[in-house]
Amino acid sequence: MATRVRGVRAGKHGCFDRLVIDMSGGKQPPFSARYVKQIVADPSGKILKVRGKAKILIVVRGPAGKRYHANAVNLVNVSGFKTFRQVRGAGSFERVTSIGLGVRAKLAFRVFELGSSQAGWRIVIDVGQ
Repeated sequence: MATRVRGVRAGKHGCFDRLVIDMSGGKQPPFSARYVKQIVADPSGKILKVRGKAKILIVVRGPAGKRYHANAVNLVNVSGFKTFRQVRGAGSFERVTSIGLGVRAKLAFRVFELGSSQAGWRIVIDVGQ
């Protein structure tokens, strides 16, 4: 079974905000996250408006699943978060899914994976406050 993006969720913690990307089974997908000047829609190349003074582009090597809205302007409600300003779908094309994360400033963050191939994978992005 191919690994697919099932959904995205966010949570507030004492010292950081957390974004979790839920993946279906299959094998662990390659992924990356980095600060960029702007979020660009895949595959159109259109520059997307994303709230926040800094932007993190998250790229997962896995297509969007049927229930995931790859181009949603607000994938997750992050109102009231200390760090997150907006989570925006940036497209899913040729088995690559992109997500734009707007944050209040260019802050330290970490990215890691959790899970197993049977239960699915979770890609986690923690951004400090």
